[in-house]
Amino acid sequence: MGHADTVRQYLEYQDSGQVEPLLALLSDDAELVYPMASAQGKQAIEQALRSRPGMFKPDYGEVEVDGDRAKVVGKLPPGMMVSAVTISFEFAGDLIRRIEISMA
Repeated sequence: MGHADTVRQYLEYQDSGQVEPLLALLSDDAELVYPMASAQGKQAIEQALRSRPGMFKPDYGEVEVDGDRAKVVGKLPPGMMVSAVTISFEFAGDLIRRIEISMA
């Protein structure tokens, strides 16, 4: 599976609340970075994912891949405080090593 496919699988698991299979896509030392928080390692990421409230589901565009990095932009529904979310991924081999989420 290529990086774009892995990102699409991650987004599918994230949007459907499937934490266990999502964690299988991550390296053991993975890092999840939000605008005002972060989680380091699979256990911390699992806790962060399970504790966050129900989220909206962005309308994701195409996954852009550049070597071991990938990025996808998701448009949010009208009326939200932000209009889009950008999720950037860094890979270590076939596994995701870092996920950074930013809002626009």
